[in-house]
Amino acid sequence: ATCSRCGARGHLARECWAASGSQYKLVEEPSDAEAAAGNDPQIVKRAIREYLRRKDATGSSSPDHHRKKKKDKSKKVKKKSKKSAKDKRKKKHKRKKRETSSSSSSES
Repeated sequence: ATCSRCGARGHLARECWAASGSQYKLVEEPSDAEAAAGNDPQIVKRAIREYLRRKDATGSSSPDHHRKKKKDKSKKVKKKSKKSAKDKRKKKHKRKKRETSSSSSSES
């Protein structure tokens, strides 16, 4: 988007911070085909293939990756057991509270 007030790109006239009253001619933007022109597709494909080959050689097949997975799994199990112990304590506390409140109401 090009501003019709100041001629700058990136905002419209209603969002413009320039002094009002000055109007500029709109600048023609290059077509998408010109803007998209870049590297040769064959070179890009070859570079991507090379990158993926290097990534596969050093990537997820390394033993460190598997070790990290096991570590994460043990962390999850540990957290889950902690959570279940916490829930048990909460239930016990609720039960105790309920018993004391019911026994005090039955005494009255």
